[in-house]
Amino acid sequence: MSIEHYQKAVRALDSYLPEIISKQVDDPNRFDYGGIEKPSLGIADSEYGINELLSCYFCPDSKYYRDIDLRERVIKAVKFLVRTQHDDGTIDLYETNFHSPPDTSFRVWVYAPWVEYLRKIKLNNSELEILSLLETFLKRTIPALKSGGFHTPNHRWVQASALARLGVLFDDKECKLLAEEYLEEGIDCNEDGLFYEKSLAIYNPVCGMAMLWLAEDLGKEELIKYTKKVLDFAIHFLEKDGTVLTTFSIRQDRGLRVNLDTRYYYLYKKMSILENNGTYAEASDCIFNGNLNRLGHGFNPLHLFLFYPEFKEERIERKPLPRFGEYFFKNSGIVRINSDKYSLTFTKGSDEFLTLVLGAADIRFRYLTSFFGKGPFIGEDMEGVEDGYILSQKLEWGYLDLLPEEERGKKVMWNEMNHSLRRWIKMQNIETRIKLCMNNNLQSGNISLSTNGCRDVLTMLEVSVPKDGEISFRGEVIQVRENTFLLKDGLVRYQKGSISFELSPGSGNHKLIDYRGDRATKEAGHLYIVMTFRVPFEHKLEFSYGDV
Repeated sequence: MSIEHYQKAVRALDSYLPEIISKQVDDPNRFDYGGIEKPSLGIADSEYGINELLSCYFCPDSKYYRDIDLRERVIKAVKFLVRTQHDDGTIDLYETNFHSPPDTSFRVWVYAPWVEYLRKIKLNNSELEILSLLETFLKRTIPALKSGGFHTPNHRWVQASALARLGVLFDDKECKLLAEEYLEEGIDCNEDGLFYEKSLAIYNPVCGMAMLWLAEDLGKEELIKYTKKVLDFAIHFLEKDGTVLTTFSIRQDRGLRVNLDTRYYYLYKKMSILENNGTYAEASDCIFNGNLNRLGHGFNPLHLFLFYPEFKEERIERKPLPRFGEYFFKNSGIVRINSDKYSLTFTKGSDEFLTLVLGAADIRFRYLTSFFGKGPFIGEDMEGVEDGYILSQKLEWGYLDLLPEEERGKKVMWNEMNHSLRRWIKMQNIETRIKLCMNNNLQSGNISLSTNGCRDVLTMLEVSVPKDGEISFRGEVIQVRENTFLLKDGLVRYQKGSISFELSPGSGNHKLIDYRGDRATKEAGHLYIVMTFRVPFEHKLEFSYGDV
C-alpha cells in the first residue's frame, strides 16, 4: 500500500508543480527574487514551495527528474533562501515573528534532511551548488540557535532537536550539549500523551517529532516513549476521514476540525516500521487517504519517500484503529467514545464541553451563565464515577469595597489607584456539574446538568449543528433569531444524509440568549438550539445518534 502512496504523491506533485513554478518571483528588482510567492502574503518566504521544487527535481520517478530548467529554478530559490537570511542567522515568519530562533529551527527541520539526502547521492556540479547553498544556510543558523530565544513550550523542543541535528550534520559537539540543556528543564508531556499546549493537530505532533529527532541524534532512546505517547493518544481521536476535532487545545487549532498533516504521517509511518506496529501503519493510511483531495497542494509527503526508502517498501500487516470503545484520559480530563464512524468527546478546559462527530457533521455543546459576566462554562475538574463521568466548575465573585481611609485621595484617577488594597465583599458563588452517562451501545446516553448556589442566575445550554442538514422539532419551540431556536419542551431531531441525532427534553425558563463574557461568534453555517434555565435547577437530557 505504501508504494501506492508514493506513486500517488509523485503524480500529484508533478501535476501541481506548474502552479508552484508560476509563483516563482522572476523580477530581479524584487527583494524576494527567486523565492516562491506565498498566496496569503503576496511575497515569498523561506519555506513556501522550495521543498516541492526539490522533491520533484530529485525524485527519480518524477517527470521533472533532474530537469535542467527546474534545476535553475531550484538554484534561484535556494539562493533566495540564503540571501534573505539575516546576518545573525535567523529568518522571519512574516505573519508574526522577526529574527526568530524558533522559526529558524522549523526551517532546519525542512532543509537538514535534504542535506543528509544530497550527501548520500551522486551530484553533478550544479547540484553540488544546491547542496552547498543549503549547507551555508544551515551553518549560518548555528550561532542563532546557540544563543537561544523562544516564545512557547513547544519551541524549546523544536530548537533542541534542530541543534542536535545540526550537531550531527556539522560535527558540532556544542550544539549537542546545548540540546541537552533544553532537556534539563523536563519534558512537559503527561501520562496520556498530551504536551502542555494540548494542541492535538499542530504542536503535539511537533513535540513528538522533536523527541524522535532528539532520541536519534543524542542517542537517547528513552525519549522515543514520548513520541509513542503522542501517537497512542492521537489514534483515539482520528476520525475515519483522517480528521481530528481539536476541542481541548489551548492554541490556534482550538475548536477546529482539520486533516492531520505530513508530520503525523511521517511519525506514524516511521514508528510503524521501527515498532512493526500495524495500528500505526493503518493510521498512516487513514491520514494519507483523508488528504487525497489536498495531495500535492497542502499535503506533500513526496520528500519523505526520498529520505526514507523503507516508507515505500514496508509491508506491515495493518491492524484496526480503536474505533469502538470508551476511553478515559484521566490526566487530561478527557473522555472519548468511539463507535465506528461516530465519536463523542467530553472534556474539561474547553467551552465546548461536549462534541459529537457524526460523519461529516460535528455537533457542539456549550453552557453559559449570566453570573457576573463569566460567560461560558469551562470545566475545571473531571472525575470518573461508577456509571459515568462528572465535569464541574465553581465560580465566586462579588463587589469591591472602598480603599482604606489612609489611601483615599492619594490618587483620584481609577487606573492609578492601588486596587490590591480593596476588600472583596458580598461574595456570591455557583457550582455547575455536568454528568455524562453512556448506554452500552455507545450511541446513546444522558446528560444531567445542574447549577446551584446564587439564586436566579440565568443560564443556557447551546447546541450547534451544521446548517446543511435537516432539523425538526416535536414540542414547543420558538425561533428567537434567524438561526437560533429555543426548545422550551419536547425533542429536536437533526438529520444529515443517513445520520441522525436526537436530544430531549427542552427547557425554556427565560429568553436571554446573549451572555456577557462570551467571545464566541455565531457561525453562518450553523443552526443553534438553545435551552434556558434559572438557578437552582437540575435537568436531565436524553440523546442518541446513529444511522437512520
